[in-house]
Amino acid sequence: MKQIILLVALFSSWVIIAKERPISRTALNVTVDEEPFCRSKSHCVTVSRIPDNPKLFTVKLFGRDSILTDKITAYSTKSRKITPRNIEELLGDGSIVLHGDYWRYSAKGVLERHSYFQNGKRDSTNYVFFPGDGNYMISRYAEGVKEGIEQEFRDGKLASEIHFFAGKPDTQRIIFKGKRVRGVILYDTLGLKTEATEYYLNGNLKRWERYAPDTLKYAADSVYTEMLLSVQHYEIDGTPTVFDDFLVERTPVFSSDADSLKRYLFRNVQYPIDARMIELEGIVRASVEIDEEGYVSDVTIIPPSNMEFSYEATRVLKAMPRWETAGLRYWEKSKERVVVAVPFFMKWTLDKPTPYDEYWK
Repeated sequence: MKQIILLVALFSSWVIIAKERPISRTALNVTVDEEPFCRSKSHCVTVSRIPDNPKLFTVKLFGRDSILTDKITAYSTKSRKITPRNIEELLGDGSIVLHGDYWRYSAKGVLERHSYFQNGKRDSTNYVFFPGDGNYMISRYAEGVKEGIEQEFRDGKLASEIHFFAGKPDTQRIIFKGKRVRGVILYDTLGLKTEATEYYLNGNLKRWERYAPDTLKYAADSVYTEMLLSVQHYEIDGTPTVFDDFLVERTPVFSSDADSLKRYLFRNVQYPIDARMIELEGIVRASVEIDEEGYVSDVTIIPPSNMEFSYEATRVLKAMPRWETAGLRYWEKSKERVVVAVPFFMKWTLDKPTPYDEYWK
């Protein structure tokens, strides 16, 4: 009931917004076949034209017992006849662009989501409804990107809110219990958690967590994520109790001397003759696997890369001496990968800066 009241209250403003939104110039007039089409008893489709706009049309999908499951407003960037038989295929090829309201219902006909699209991108306010009365989430979008405050409600009361900037969590997420703050999560510029705190009802700190980027996962999968480093627990009166240390990883280190890797490459890289003749320069990035004893066990060149530079970089990296510190995962030595940049600059010297030095900052 609260969902229905909320939508009825805002529906008129959505209609006004929809009329004011400009449609892309790529939108074309189309002909529409409004005859319903059913693939089965649990899957039917209808398409209908919007009377006051020859470019827009509405698509409805029906499930079992003719229950409405999806309703979208869209336009086409290709001049063709839109029919219930071909609309799902056209939605998949990218030529049908959502523009206007999008409604999503459960198999029982209960509203699950309402979004507004402008030329294929979410815009304005997005609503997601969860099972139970008064359980929903409100998000704000600008040209397809989350901006502003996202709020989650439980039983009609604010449960949490988080600020977004350019599609990523900005600064913090606040978790509520009634009017009290029960927790705060801090984020960095990549949208990864850095700290999380939980509070007792009396306002005293209950739990504090510290996070850091999982550098090993990024080296292996190029995926940014965070890992839990430590947790401090507190009694209800604020007295610190158990401290858990979850530092379970360590990346391999060539030498405690920060410039030793640069010196090794400078002294051992042999410039390919053909590349020198045409004054070709560049940097080769390689994923290097260091085994449990600190020796190089595999070298994989990261494209794009010149073939001759790649051969020489592979040779030099495979000939490396034992690394001073091996990788560590879950308190045991383990094979780990690191990314090493190998320079090929004809006038490179250790005492003069080059573009290569950006990799060492």
